[in-house]
Amino acid sequence: MRCSCEPDGPLIKETCVMVNPLLPTPIDVVWAGVLTAHLLLAGVALIVLVARRRTEGFWGSILLITLVPLVGPVVWLASHRAIGTRPRRSSAPSRSAPAAR
Repeated sequence: MRCSCEPDGPLIKETCVMVNPLLPTPIDVVWAGVLTAHLLLAGVALIVLVARRRTEGFWGSILLITLVPLVGPVVWLASHRAIGTRPRRSSAPSRSAPAAR
């Protein structure tokens, strides 16, 4: 363990605080979370991109997902979820339930 000494107030008396070098600092935890979020989002976006097997805009999508951290995968996933990826509902009645008489 190392001792981190800082001046204590107007007097030159120092307060010694023991710092454990094995514990990460809070900023290290934040950056680890950002990196994990980016890797998860990019992985999901790339898996969805390859699973769709569309050829138009394929390389541009890969560049957007990989080169723009955090924002690229979110923008790509949000834009492609909103563009007709849900199945259309037909106006015809379903055949699963018999018609009431």
